[in-house]
Amino acid sequence: MSTALLLIDLQQDYLQAAGLTPHPAEICARASALLHRFRHAGLSVFHLWTTINEAKESMPHWQRAGIQRCVAGTPGHQTPFALAPADHEQIIHKQFYSGFTNSRLLTQLEAIEADSLVLAGLYTRACIRTTAIDAYQHGYSVTIAEDATGDIDPIHAAITRQYLSERGIVFRPISQIPCGAPTFSNTTSPQNEAEPIKIPTIFINGSPEYGESDRQTVVRSPHDGKTASVVTHADRTTISRVVAASRKSTRAWQATPVAERQELAMRIHQKIEEQNKDFSERITETIGKPIRDAKQEVQFALRLIESAVASSKQHGQSVISQSATAANWNAIRRPHGVVAAITPWNNPLAIAVGKITPAILYGNTVVWKPAIQGAPVAVQLMQQIQDCGFPNHVINAVFGDHSTAEYLIRNPDIDALTLTGSSQTGIAAQVIGLTRQIPLQMELGGNNAAIVWSDADLHDATKQIIAGGFGNAGQRCTATRRVIVDQRCFDSFWSLLKSHFSDLRWGDPWNESTDIGPVVSAESVQRLREVIERARIGGGKVYSPFSSPEFIQDTHQAGYYSPPTLVINSDPMNEIWQRETFGPVVVIQTASSWQEALQLCNGVEQGLVAALFTNSESIKEDFLENANAGILKVNAPTAGASASAPFCGWKSSGTGPPEHGVGDIEFYTRWQVRY
Repeated sequence: MSTALLLIDLQQDYLQAAGLTPHPAEICARASALLHRFRHAGLSVFHLWTTINEAKESMPHWQRAGIQRCVAGTPGHQTPFALAPADHEQIIHKQFYSGFTNSRLLTQLEAIEADSLVLAGLYTRACIRTTAIDAYQHGYSVTIAEDATGDIDPIHAAITRQYLSERGIVFRPISQIPCGAPTFSNTTSPQNEAEPIKIPTIFINGSPEYGESDRQTVVRSPHDGKTASVVTHADRTTISRVVAASRKSTRAWQATPVAERQELAMRIHQKIEEQNKDFSERITETIGKPIRDAKQEVQFALRLIESAVASSKQHGQSVISQSATAANWNAIRRPHGVVAAITPWNNPLAIAVGKITPAILYGNTVVWKPAIQGAPVAVQLMQQIQDCGFPNHVINAVFGDHSTAEYLIRNPDIDALTLTGSSQTGIAAQVIGLTRQIPLQMELGGNNAAIVWSDADLHDATKQIIAGGFGNAGQRCTATRRVIVDQRCFDSFWSLLKSHFSDLRWGDPWNESTDIGPVVSAESVQRLREVIERARIGGGKVYSPFSSPEFIQDTHQAGYYSPPTLVINSDPMNEIWQRETFGPVVVIQTASSWQEALQLCNGVEQGLVAALFTNSESIKEDFLENANAGILKVNAPTAGASASAPFCGWKSSGTGPPEHGVGDIEFYTRWQVRY
């Protein structure tokens, strides 16, 4: 028996559709890498193409709308060169959705005795879905390459994913799809590795439990590539047990006096403060964040706890408002019950305590699902919480991948969800959350812009942009990713930017002087390399002096290091301008007028942070009035935020009430009116 790859509708007419997510260049790169691996392994590949020979063959709704698409012999019918079929590979032509409508597909699969299929291509909600269902009906095991598929309707695609997952169809990134060929890696496994940390499957009532499962993830150190930890994923039954325990504790915890909750929260603060050095080192060891930045994260975590406690004291009484003219009602805010907190790897301590602390202060219990890469930090925090004296099951934790998160959100005893992650993660969670009609709070990253106007202090602006763009290797949601420069000052700006850029110290995260450490994984290195190369092919000018072979050899490069890079781009629709890179890459574009600069700033899907560098009061006021982002900064980097201010993304950068500050009571409680 064997595995076959089905590449579905990766044709130019589909790839050029407006709003395709992920970006078509990224889909093609992932699909091409998967295709190469299948070819390298000698496995069968089938190219499923929509083929229209004459108008009457097209789908009825196309005919009604006058759509001419995938017509044989036209450029739109063809695939990109990298995905072109090899001579020995089968092309299966179809008119409608499923590849199985052409009987040749089933005949050929039976001929090679295939028993499992891997699907990649377009669109998830349509041809991917119907082909997967038909394959399921014919008895095939089906895996869908989640990062090599796309759709113009991401919400519908997320619903489809949920529907198919519930029927045993597996979604995995291509790096986790076995096909007998190497997966992405820019390093070999070092010899004589130390024993990796074994991560508990759950923490329940402060105690770790180590489950047995065939679903595990091995996490390697970004710094040196060695195996750092092994995470065994919690299954649906285990998660249900944890959530049920949290549910049983809600009434007792809500009855606990506010002052006692505040005291327990400050005990977490005390434990982190006492273990400051250990937490900093664990963060650096786990995610490769430079030790200097790791220390700053620990301090920010402490400030977040202090701010949440201060805010809860301000709102100490449950009665928030009462009618001044009628004595027969009052309005109070009540906790939700059990809150699911899903946190990312890039700030594994600060973001976690920024969610857990206000949740418990306002009377909720918490089931926390940390990101796999940050699991060792999560274990250390849970161990410290264990010693704080909390009542049973106020803070529990489950470990695993995106499936674990989905099981958690779907659990009927989860009353609210707070999540920080990527846009795609947020869409999937939003679909589940809306289906269950629970309150959502989601921070979903940012493709943040800084505008540099000609009257700005260019020396200061370039320093701030370098710090904001390359700190933590650009792996933070507030990082400066795009720079819009008044063309009148571009030459001076570029000269200063290159000078400050060359002063960056890139390398060993354990060195106190290091500005930029590694990125989190081999997959991140590969993804960034491909994005930059596609920008170069698309006409971008790439400046990356750190990428010379001599420099790389002299830098500690056993792990996952992506050279800091500047890209001058002239196309506002280019992938590298439109999509968040989440790495040490800053893209620059010029503007000939203030209105063009503002249009470039606002012309992306996300809207988390925008910055302006100017000394003009009129430009500043127009920016503050018209920039479409939840956080605006003047003469300051996009990166960084106050622990006490609301953290609020606009557009696709956020959903629900903001994190922190006044956002805490808005999200972690709800109104109840009593007559």
